[in-house]
Amino acid sequence: MLGIVRLGEISTTWYQQRIQNYAPGLDYQMVDYDFSTLNAFLPDNYPALEPLLLKLLATAKQQGVSKLLLPNITLHHCFYLHPDWRCNVSLFDPFDMLNSALHGRQVYVLGTRHTQESPVLRERLHQQGIVLRSVDAATCASIDALRLDIFHNGFSVAAAKALSVVVAKLSEEAVVIIACSELSVALQQSGKNVLDLAMLQIKAFTAQGT
Repeated sequence: MLGIVRLGEISTTWYQQRIQNYAPGLDYQMVDYDFSTLNAFLPDNYPALEPLLLKLLATAKQQGVSKLLLPNITLHHCFYLHPDWRCNVSLFDPFDMLNSALHGRQVYVLGTRHTQESPVLRERLHQQGIVLRSVDAATCASIDALRLDIFHNGFSVAAAKALSVVVAKLSEEAVVIIACSELSVALQQSGKNVLDLAMLQIKAFTAQGT
């Protein structure tokens, strides 16, 4: 059985809407969880996250879920470092879905303020021969403020325009990877130099039902 964890309300709803568009009537379970509890310990307070994530996966298994979609990109790093926490539940980890065409390419990754500092992110990209370029501090701060605004207030035309300007500029220099579900909500661009990790998850998830 497929499952989706109900985390942030806005991003989870966005995932559900996209899944409905790609695969109307697809059968899956919603696994409820208090995201605020997890969010307090992200991105890397692993001792505190361990019992919470083990409980989450145990709940999913109790509901008969064997393949689980997490509508939060950062959480996948936890399970990458601690694969036993998966409790034999398969995850739709977008970093495992990166196209081999990115091998040897340079990329910018847009996400939370922690994204650029994440050694796990850099390691996972390096393993696939992908070169991570640093986003300047001002852009990093503006993107983090933007995703927080979307997290609290949802999609807005202003947020979409602000993100579009940044993505358009950076994508002229390298591939832009969107690694935050709130940013996915506001993303307008698509194309060979823009890659949305949330959409990779959604396409893999809906392919299970076809």
